[in-house]
Amino acid sequence: DHTCSKDLTATLESPSGTSVVLFDLGSLVVCSSDLEDTILDDEAGVVITSGSSPFTGGHRPTGSLSDFDGEDASGIWYLVINDEMIGDKGTLQSWSLAFDLD
Repeated sequence: DHTCSKDLTATLESPSGTSVVLFDLGSLVVCSSDLEDTILDDEAGVVITSGSSPFTGGHRPTGSLSDFDGEDASGIWYLVINDEMIGDKGTLQSWSLAFDLD
């Protein structure tokens, strides 16, 4: 939940140190709010920056999740969310990772 999601950038870092930008919403024209049940997937039809609030369902991330391909999934993963604007706030309600191991 956030008052202005266009202020947000999020990065995911793997245990081996690979970092992928999940979203950088600064290019949005409107100060929309919230990402709700958003699924970031390289195979999704809509790029997150072309979507609209509340960004529900599948969206392609700004970066490529395939950058993690071949890495060991075990260990500590870091999700970093930056708010680029002073004066507003938000709350991360929940998040999870799902791995397709083949």
